[in-house]
Amino acid sequence: MDPSTAVGLAQVSGAFCDTKLRDDSQKFLQTRELPGTERILQNGKEQVNACIELRTMQTRNLAEYLGKEASR
Repeated sequence: MDPSTAVGLAQVSGAFCDTKLRDDSQKFLQTRELPGTERILQNGKEQVNACIELRTMQTRNLAEYLGKEASR
């Protein structure tokens, strides 16, 4: 695999917002030992973690808001 393809493949690891997909993609791509992609995989993992954190927070906020609206 040429380096540009390896980088493109590693960038996919940041496209998810789900813990299972994050873990599966990280495991899959790390076992491929794609040279020059270590930092890209770490960035992808950080992006996914931020998305999961934001989604969790906003889900709680939305549930709280909807609960208040339903009780009016």
